[in-house]
Amino acid sequence: MALNLKKLVCAAVAALCVGVVGAGAEIHSNAIGLRLAGGSLLGGELNYQKEMGGDNRLEIGASGSFKSDNIYGAKYNTIYLGAIGIYQWHFGITGVNGFNWYVGPGAGVGFGSYSYSYELLGTKYSHDDSWLYLDVGGQIGIEYDLNVNNVPLLLSLDVRPMFGVLHDGGFGWGAGLGIRYTF
Repeated sequence: MALNLKKLVCAAVAALCVGVVGAGAEIHSNAIGLRLAGGSLLGGELNYQKEMGGDNRLEIGASGSFKSDNIYGAKYNTIYLGAIGIYQWHFGITGVNGFNWYVGPGAGVGFGSYSYSYELLGTKYSHDDSWLYLDVGGQIGIEYDLNVNNVPLLLSLDVRPMFGVLHDGGFGWGAGLGIRYTF
């Protein structure tokens, strides 16, 4: 069953790649906005895209999160700050004006910190830990350019599979919904 599913997914991706590559995608000089994400990466990010010539662009994102909990008198704090860069190749989808798909490699760097403290029977306990991380991977997605309707917005849906080279060495991914102002 799993092997058949793998074959089906590979065949679908191959058909998509062969069937949708058309004329080059129109890429705007600049786009800025938000990428709201889930999965095992950081979450939402401020996002900037810069056209790099032809049908290529660079996407740069910055994200961060802070979480503080108080559970049964114990205080927990977690902080993440990170940045990511992705180089993308763009392809128009044949016969559908304004729709493009893109793929490309990238890397992310950042900082994480975790601390907790509590008191038990008059004795105070605490623990702090911090780390740097480096992730490598890529991104694949689809976007709709509302500029075809004279609205300077770009909507996207993508996935970023990443592998942790520094810190945890694990595999993570983040699906994201982007909305950016184009100029």
